[in-house]
Amino acid sequence: MIFIVWLNIAQAANSKPDNSLVLPMPNGLTMEFMPVCVNPNSGLFDWKKIKLGDPSGGFKEYPTTMALGGSFPIEKNGKKMWCYYIGKYELTKKQYASLITPEKPLHQNKKAYPVTNISWFDALEFGNLYNQWLFAHAKEKIPKFDTSYGFVRLPTEAEWEFAARGGSAVSADFFDQKIPYSSDKIQKYEWFGGPTSSHYKLQPVGVLKPNPLGLHDMLGNADEITMSLFSVEYYQGRTGGFVIKGNNYTTAKNKLRSAFRTEQPFYRLDKEGLLKPHTKKTLGFRLVISALVFPSRKIQKEMSDEWEGYRSQLGATTPAALSTSATSVKVTAGGEDAFSYLDRLKKRLKQKGLVDSEIENSLGYLDSSIRNMATIRLKAEEDSAYLWVKVGSEQARFVRKETQKLPILDTLISIADSQNDIQKLEKYETRKKEHTTNIAGALSSYSDSIRQISTLSPQAVKKGFTSYLDFLMSRNDGEQVQVLNRVQKHFGAYQKNKRVNLKQWERDIMF
Repeated sequence: MIFIVWLNIAQAANSKPDNSLVLPMPNGLTMEFMPVCVNPNSGLFDWKKIKLGDPSGGFKEYPTTMALGGSFPIEKNGKKMWCYYIGKYELTKKQYASLITPEKPLHQNKKAYPVTNISWFDALEFGNLYNQWLFAHAKEKIPKFDTSYGFVRLPTEAEWEFAARGGSAVSADFFDQKIPYSSDKIQKYEWFGGPTSSHYKLQPVGVLKPNPLGLHDMLGNADEITMSLFSVEYYQGRTGGFVIKGNNYTTAKNKLRSAFRTEQPFYRLDKEGLLKPHTKKTLGFRLVISALVFPSRKIQKEMSDEWEGYRSQLGATTPAALSTSATSVKVTAGGEDAFSYLDRLKKRLKQKGLVDSEIENSLGYLDSSIRNMATIRLKAEEDSAYLWVKVGSEQARFVRKETQKLPILDTLISIADSQNDIQKLEKYETRKKEHTTNIAGALSSYSDSIRQISTLSPQAVKKGFTSYLDFLMSRNDGEQVQVLNRVQKHFGAYQKNKRVNLKQWERDIMF
């Protein structure tokens, strides 16, 4: 079963992404970009919730939900999507020199090494020079949003990690993994420290296999500079230096992960005690192409027209910091705000001497109505929690029952093979394939159920688990009680780590 789960990752990693964008550079060089499509192009306020981070990285990488959107509406695999572009490879020394030191072109050779030992300011300057060169020599090749031409820049941390995880090219379960391909084949995809990989030396770009989006060397070889400022919780708290993502050719194999992030200083002291731009021998970068949010009055007018619809749906009426929180958190916050505003209104009216019995009664009814709605919402959440707990438990039971059939089929396949009974052999192998496909589908649905439970309030979830346990005890269904215990364990792990672990969960279900 583990093989099947990771087979899907391998197939995604080996698939050939299309729609690459090639832009010219000085000295006959080119730079290739891959589209990273985030969400359907159904509105100017559409974007996708993504989860960054990995619990193994400690508090600096604690999984955090963010919202990400693309810059260009393009057609991808027959669908209109919002996408941005990211460099297929790390920027090479020759590409860097073509704009920074055009009077000293590097000798042409077959191996293209990443440029390293540069500062954040060097990366910004390169992007500026490349934009000016493109606008002067190849403006027609630059993607556009409405009337505005795109531009190259450093990626944000969210853009970089979304692409490193495989973006929309992988399922939610595989997006949650530390790396977007099988860990036992990582040497085919990334350079890391040691004799089985980099030998602790910088390696040429594009030698190894690409990730599911067609991007090379995302997690190894050179560290990569981002545009983002470092804060402990990704998007909140005080800001410091700049963020670098990915690991490098000195990193241990078991430390590579999409979520890796660290703070780097903008300046460092040199031998003379002077502050100079910080550089590092492992530090490189790749570029993205994005566009303006408001390229024209027309787009601004369209966004203005869509604003109310967005606020009543995706944006709701909650503070921005809550826009990516679970629904239960948003509603709770909204209810608390309503009570706060109501109390304030009562005090203001009383201070102004405007409260009579009729107004007081109306305010009392309003207070009562809000509280009744909160009670109704909680009951609805409890019912929803019960149903999702039941669905998840049934999915886990299905996985358990189907997996128990596999050893029997293996025995029948072995017997048919020894007897050279081709007809039975094909029948049993087909049946096994059907079972394993069903198991993989059920596991994926199971993880979705765990995610759904996590969107509900703790009080409702507790009630849901308790009610379903009571139901099973009344049926004297001891086996399913054990399954429910695993579901509760997996929900607890997901609440803590904010990540799915299908391999471990499957083992647990089999108890």
